[in-house]
Amino acid sequence: LEIARVEPAASPRDPGRGAGEIVGLEKSRGPVIGTGDGAVVLCAVKPSGKREMDGAAFLNGYRPAIGEPIG
Repeated sequence: LEIARVEPAASPRDPGRGAGEIVGLEKSRGPVIGTGDGAVVLCAVKPSGKREMDGAAFLNGYRPAIGEPIG
């Protein structure tokens, strides 16, 4: 999974979740990923062998779960 564009997340990262894990799902923007300093929303991604898509389309097709590592 290539990350094409991120934006800061509105809410802070859950301290119980690690960096690189899905910590939330913003249906209109994309998955929220924990970082060392907070969280970011994956607004555009390029799955392996596929074309670039926005984060909301990625959520609709991939259906990630909270706590799952991104990648």
